[in-house]
Amino acid sequence: MSATAVQVEKRVYRFDELTADPVRRVLLRDGKAVQVTPKAFTILLVLLERHGQVVGKDELIRQVWAGSHVSEANLTQNVSSLRKALGERAGDGRYVVTVPGQGYCFAAPVELVEEEPFPSAARPEVIPQPLPPSAGIEPAVAASAASAAIPGLRIGMGLLVLALVLALSWSLPWLTRDPLAPSRNLERVAPPRRPSVAVLGFRDLSRGADTRWIGTALAEMLTTELDAGDDVRMISRKEIDRARQFVDIEESGGLAGDSLSRIRSIVGADRVVVGTYLSLPGENGRRIRVDLRVLRASDGDVVASLAETGAESELFDLVTRAGARLRQTLGYDAPTPERTRSARALQPADPEALRLYSLGLDRLRSYDGPRALDVLQQAAQADPRSPVIRSALSRALEMLGQDVRAREEAQKAVELASGAPREERLGMEARLQALNQQWVRASEIYRSLWTFYPDDLEYGLQLATALVRAGRGSEAMETVVALHGLPEPVREDPRIDLLEAEIAGRLADRATEMRAATVAVAKGQRSGEHLLVARALLSQGNSLRARGEIEPAIAAFREALRLAEADGHPFVLGMTLANLGAALQARGDLAEAEKAHRDALAIAERLGSSVGMAAQLQLLGRLHLQRGEL
Repeated sequence: MSATAVQVEKRVYRFDELTADPVRRVLLRDGKAVQVTPKAFTILLVLLERHGQVVGKDELIRQVWAGSHVSEANLTQNVSSLRKALGERAGDGRYVVTVPGQGYCFAAPVELVEEEPFPSAARPEVIPQPLPPSAGIEPAVAASAASAAIPGLRIGMGLLVLALVLALSWSLPWLTRDPLAPSRNLERVAPPRRPSVAVLGFRDLSRGADTRWIGTALAEMLTTELDAGDDVRMISRKEIDRARQFVDIEESGGLAGDSLSRIRSIVGADRVVVGTYLSLPGENGRRIRVDLRVLRASDGDVVASLAETGAESELFDLVTRAGARLRQTLGYDAPTPERTRSARALQPADPEALRLYSLGLDRLRSYDGPRALDVLQQAAQADPRSPVIRSALSRALEMLGQDVRAREEAQKAVELASGAPREERLGMEARLQALNQQWVRASEIYRSLWTFYPDDLEYGLQLATALVRAGRGSEAMETVVALHGLPEPVREDPRIDLLEAEIAGRLADRATEMRAATVAVAKGQRSGEHLLVARALLSQGNSLRARGEIEPAIAAFREALRLAEADGHPFVLGMTLANLGAALQARGDLAEAEKAHRDALAIAERLGSSVGMAAQLQLLGRLHLQRGEL
């Protein structure tokens, strides 16, 4: 057969405008040959065969360099070459995603099709190299990181963004600004729309101080249980906490007034789970009856309701039964046994540890660092091998400014999370890197999380925050542009505008800071998110103060202070007082400025935040210096 003769039919891989032919070992873009090295092409074939899964570095080396001893640097160099051939920009993650500490994953949708072959004369000039026998045919390892469950318990991320904002705002006058580089568009394919469910919470009909923790435990466990699959997106507990500031659960376990429409506008949930629980006496200890309902967010119709009763000591089994019944009623696929085991691995094994852990989460969400630390230390003693307890304990220590101990507990959480689902493991690893000030590494993990879970806004927000902390302000702004390009209603989330304003402030882009903050204020006022409005007013005030408009800045800070005081949020209240004090100091009103700084210092002392106390003492020191009180 001549060199230009047409060959028999073959199967090829298609993704976007690219086609990879594993038989003739050629890569085409819109029918035109793309130059690619033989090793890089072999790596591509291995990743394509297992697209959507993580292929470990050792496995790639074994398949691509069969029988040869090469270093990981060879693999990294060839992956870089492959990315260039595919047209990826640095850090895009459009096709080949780096999963830190594990390997690589081909993230784009791939189609395997039968196609008429092209003449061999169209092939680029590459040196033929046979595909190693094992490449492209190994079945996915069941325990691989990418094929693990996609759970929902996202408590490891809860306070990270707010803590970063606190650090930025309390030390605002002395931040180093990096210049705003020309922005490039960060293109992302719109993710497929999964139905979203928010487990809003449960009303305690027992009204006992010793049963209050059960509501937190039920919400956490049911979220995890329903999230053990790919067919539904569970709204994170952090987003639920944000929404619950503006809604109230009635005694019947329903929603009061216009609460449902508010929930839908704030967190974008399609369905909402609410309910009640009652503690009942039993021969072998207390029993818990749970009644829950699933409401359609668009019109409030009840789409499912059920009741379950079980021993308090076997709360997880009760939630597992309720979750299985809910999944069946709502038409969601049942999780595999492996995913069920992964979900259970996220919960403390000891009943007393579960109680203490739930109490600790309540304290954390109330920003009561000292009490959270005390309760979570007891929980860790009851169940020393629980990764989620260690992660929560680390957050409590970080809140109190005990960074060394916070890093130690975060490291223990990562080490103990080997049996946890991929999402939770990566979240704990990202938080550890953030505590270690390894912001580049943290941003890589958040990028991986956002690639794997592109319909989860939280990961996009955390990616942008980590990037700006890493000094990569232009990339952070590119991520914000991508967030604005998400489908509705997610792209209308005012947190995107707020983050844009805060990043622009870091980059000294005052026009963008003011514009984005103004949009965030307007959106927050419409949704009733007064705390978010207060933070956006802080950005407005900082922009005005930087431009020398002191009086308008003071007015913005005073309005933010009014909202923060009404909400009672200590962190935002402390940030507002610190910024107001700086503006008053710039106006020359040193007596009033000192009062604001000392009020902020008192809040930091009440919270036990050494970072906040240090920042306020520094501000007070500069005020005394301005007075000449050496």
